[in-house]
Amino acid sequence: MSFDRLIEKIIELKNPTVVGLDPKLEYVPEFIQRRYLDSDGWTLKAAAKAIFDYTISCLLSSRRLLTMRCTVTTVSELSKRLSAMQSSTVCSL
Repeated sequence: MSFDRLIEKIIELKNPTVVGLDPKLEYVPEFIQRRYLDSDGWTLKAAAKAIFDYTISCLLSSRRLLTMRCTVTTVSELSKRLSAMQSSTVCSL
């Protein structure tokens, strides 16, 4: 999204909230990393699961402030995951 479009949306929605989600394992809290690294070992799959879990938690924590658009191929998987995680958010803003 260009900055011009971002500014237009901020004005239109009257909401300057921006959440940056960096897919870096070192940004994920250790207890979430352990949940997947202990079960799947130190693999790329475990790292991806931990990053995904934390990212979804952050989005859920800020869902009242954000208007989210999702353009992923596994929308049904994401929807199931969001529903399952609604009561167990771990990200505090």
